[in-house]
Amino acid sequence: MITDTMSKTMVEPASKFDRIVAGITAVIMNQAGEVLFVRQKRGPYRGQWILPGGSIEYLEKMNDAVKREVLEESGIQVDLLGCFSAYEIIGNRDIGDYHFIMHCYDGRARDKVSRGFQTDEVDSAVFFAPAKFPMHPTDLMIVNDSIMCPFQYPEAEIRAGLQDAGIWMRRL
Repeated sequence: MITDTMSKTMVEPASKFDRIVAGITAVIMNQAGEVLFVRQKRGPYRGQWILPGGSIEYLEKMNDAVKREVLEESGIQVDLLGCFSAYEIIGNRDIGDYHFIMHCYDGRARDKVSRGFQTDEVDSAVFFAPAKFPMHPTDLMIVNDSIMCPFQYPEAEIRAGLQDAGIWMRRL
């Protein structure tokens, strides 16, 4: 017999990371050929520079989710070129285990990031040349697969970074 407490726990996860999260991220390039990165204040990649993105809200179209997340995390509008790949990502951080299905988009920035931009989710947003930027290991694979970025990271470097971070990741 399932008690009320058990059924509520099974229906309502304690956090969004207690289930598979459908997410989006974007490789957003400016006219100088630099890519947009944001430093996260919370979540599994807290304190790290990553590509902008997040969860898709219920009944939200993925294109709309990408534009919303980029705007929320950087303050800029983007023109999307389309979805170029999807990945399954499983890892563990201080928040516990997480499991993402991440759809990745290419886009072009319409604006510049305002100096000192920050929100309750990010403490900074910058455009930077990917080859010279300390990216999160998941983003190395994503940037490699993007049509936007001519620079390619060696597969061995990507695999080593993912292994060191305790992350399993595959292209779908």
